[in-house]
Amino acid sequence: MSIESDHAAAAPDRSGEPVPDAAATQRSARRGRPDTHPATAAVRLMPSRPGPAAHPALPQPQLDVIHIHRLHVRGFHGVHDHERAEGQDFYIDADVWIDTRAAAASDDVADTLHYGHLMIALADIAGGEPVDLLETLAERLAAVTLAFAGPQAVRITVHKPQAPVNLDFEDVTVSILRFRPDDDGPVSTATGVGTPDQDARVGDPEAHGDDRNGEPT
Repeated sequence: MSIESDHAAAAPDRSGEPVPDAAATQRSARRGRPDTHPATAAVRLMPSRPGPAAHPALPQPQLDVIHIHRLHVRGFHGVHDHERAEGQDFYIDADVWIDTRAAAASDDVADTLHYGHLMIALADIAGGEPVDLLETLAERLAAVTLAFAGPQAVRITVHKPQAPVNLDFEDVTVSILRFRPDDDGPVSTATGVGTPDQDARVGDPEAHGDDRNGEPT
């Protein structure tokens, strides 16, 4: 049996340039050495279908997300008297959907959600007026987030790892997803200048008794 080269002789065309042998090209492709780069081939396959429509495995478009993870607050929420008297540790997660393209272009914090201001607002709610239920606390935290200009949706998760249940467990959480109402008026990504109190507390490690810095980097 004869062995043919992948680069078998090719007859020149009228311009004098050799024309690749079709069978050799097919053999090369089968052996994992395509003559065309895979990215180029993909573009040629679907030149008019860019983005997610080009392939079902590609992610669908969605808004950008700002994540705040495990914001620690000492609160006095719960149905038991000792919870109201002694307090316990709560942790807040916030996933905020917002368009950050204006801020990325301007490099100006006024064009996005100032996460330092949001963290202070969340801490004030969670460390403030006690409520019986985590559901009520989560709803209030979602409402204060959507009170900022820009956020289109927010997922709030409240963690209560010291819940008074005499069993071995790691955590108890309530998670809610809330959207900005359609009739909430025009939405701008700019949050504007913070209040004097917020601006003074952002970046102040003594504001909440820890060493976390709330200033965006």
